Amino acid sequence: MTIEGIHQVLKRLGGFGSHYIREFTYQSMRIDAAIIDMRSRWIRGFEIKVNRSDWLKDEKWMHYSEFVSSLSVVCPTELIKPEEVNKPFGLLWKQIERNTGDFV
Repeated sequence: MTIEGIHQVLKRLGGFGSHYIREFTYQSMRIDAAIIDMRSRWIRGFEIKVNRSDWLKDEKWMHYSEFVSSLSVVCPTELIKPEEVNKPFGLLWKQIERNTGDFV
């Protein structure tokens, strides 16, 4: 599973009137991806993790919620356990299968 593969799936989450942005930056903070819904003025932020060590050493991802409406961590299936992501943050698992690009 690569970051690029996850970006391709995330792009499909935005609907009509939405814009997908890689590496959305606000002041000195940078989040891996954002979907901006222009009609509702809602910004969905996504922090992508493809390996466990990156997850364990990242102490800043929760601060991204200061500039997005909702924030989710996206990773391969079961790389991060649901109990490791505090509420109100979301967790999306990307299945590693040939025939699907869907989230669990």
